Formats: sequence, C-alpha cells, structure tokens
Amino acid sequence: MSGMYWKQRHFTIGIIGTTLGLGVVYFLRKYGEYKIKKITGYGLRTFGDRVVVVNSARECEVVAENLLRKCADFRVLGFDCEWVSDARRRRPVALMQLASEDGFCALIRLCHMKQLPEGFKEILEDATIFKVGVVPYDDAAHLMQDYNIRVSGCLDLRHLMRRSGTLSHGGLSGMAENLLGIELDKSWHIRCSDWEVPVLSAHQVQYASQDALVAVAIFSKLIKHELRPWWHIWGPKQPKWSKVVELCQNYIDVKYKDKPKQGKSAHATPQDGSGQVLSQANRHIIKPGSRAYSTRQKPLYDNCILQAPDGEVLSTCDHKKAEWCTC
Repeated sequence: MSGMYWKQRHFTIGIIGTTLGLGVVYFLRKYGEYKIKKITGYGLRTFGDRVVVVNSARECEVVAENLLRKCADFRVLGFDCEWVSDARRRRPVALMQLASEDGFCALIRLCHMKQLPEGFKEILEDATIFKVGVVPYDDAAHLMQDYNIRVSGCLDLRHLMRRSGTLSHGGLSGMAENLLGIELDKSWHIRCSDWEVPVLSAHQVQYASQDALVAVAIFSKLIKHELRPWWHIWGPKQPKWSKVVELCQNYIDVKYKDKPKQGKSAHATPQDGSGQVLSQANRHIIKPGSRAYSTRQKPLYDNCILQAPDGEVLSTCDHKKAEWCTC
C-alpha cells in the first residue's frame, strides 16, 4: 500500500515539475521577446542608426544592400508612402518607407532623387519579398503612376487579419493597438505636413518610420499566431519560410475588399493551373493597344473636404477616406 502511495506521489510531483518547467521556459521566452520589443520599440522609442533617411542614389544603393541582407531569410518588408496633397490634387509620392523585421527602417526621399538605382528597383520588383502594410496596392499604383516604379509582392495585412478572425477598426492604428498594444501617433498636422521640405523634422521621421516598422511587426505576429502554436515554445521563433509563403500566396498583389460581392470568394486571386500565384512577369504584361489605367467610372472626389482646426482646407477626398480618417 505504501509503495503504491509513493509511486503516485512521485508521479504527481513529476507532472507538477514538468508543468512548472514548461511554464518557466515559456515565460523566459516571452519575456525575452518583450525585452527586444522594449529596446527596439518597433522604431517608436529609439532611432539612432536604426532609421536612415536617404536623399541620394548612392545612399540608396547602400541601403538596398543592407535590406537584402536583412530579409535574406525572412523576406518581408514593411511598406508605406507619404505625399503632399493640395486642395485639388495629389502631388507625386515624396517619401517611401521600407522596414525589416529586426527594426531597421529606410526613408527614401523620392522627391529629392532623379531616379532609383537598379539594385533598389530589383527589391521592389521582387514578388518573393513581401511588402506588407494597409492598402499597399494603392501605394504601389502611385509609385507606378508617378515614377514608373513597379512594386510587386504587396500584401495587405487585413487579409491575414480576416483569416485569423481578428477584428480591428481604424486601419493600421487599430491593428497596432489590438495586436501590439501600441498607440500610433496619427496627428493630422504631421500626416498632412510638407513631406517635400529640404530636411525632415524629427517628428516627421518618427511618424513615417512607425508605420513601416509596425506593419512588419504585425505581419510577424499574425503568422506566428497561424503557424506557430503557443505550445511550440522550444521551436524557432520564426516559422519556416516555405510555410509563410504557403499561408500568404493567395493574398499577394490582391487588393483587399471589405465586402466581397455575393457568389465570389473574398480571397480570389489570379492563379495558374497548379494553384500557384502567377509569375511576376505575367502579372504585369500589358497587351498592345491596351491602356495601363482604365477610365474611372465614378468621380474621384465626393466633395468631402478635410479641414484643419483653424479652418484651413487640407485636401478633398471621397466619403470612405473621410470616414477612415475620423476613426
């Protein structure tokens, strides 16, 4: 009888010890990730050499080499653009932001450059390097229209949010607060500031870099949630890249739609017979005699006006954009 008692006691102690051990390992791993986030702050607290403002083609070449090294294994870049709008029209894109998963961010001042070096264009055109953000497809269209720069591999984070069943409102700001616990600075006087000034202010640099840095952080968080369950505490921090591609391939260069039409899949994407995403070359072929951009069927603006608190007119926009800005 006593032998059975001690066996049961040892068994119980073993289970408790194993559970506590796993709990300690999990805590240390999560605490380590928290410390990394706290130190880098996703670019929100510290800058130094982590955020680089690029004003020339030569500087752009150096940054391109750096970005290629940083995304050699985890081929994802946070992507965003800024421009100046007057009361009647959008000016050409002034700033392009690209950020890697380790907290590095490059702010490319297109308004001060005559052309991008080929090495940088190759990064943008490489569909196997994902450019993640909110409405990145629209930013890519602006770059094509303004500078004839082709961007492939765009992935709207809202596709992954919908897939994971995570609800969020307010665009990237809402995602950051919901998933990362970060409150982004969306001050209107910075968002609508002059991005073509000779020298960007510290506040402009922070505002511009935070969107790209947070975008890649949200992507990393979402794929870990999908591909790396919480009990895999002893595995690598990042899932295998082949698994990431398999998860995301149906959303690459596919524009996100809030309310898909009845009878059509919300995740529809152009594919070939094997189910793989069409090649980058086929995706951008324009037939002879066709137009690169079709004629608009609806007016560009709905007579909605964005005004500063002092009454100054900042820009005109459609009602959806106005509703998004007030979220």
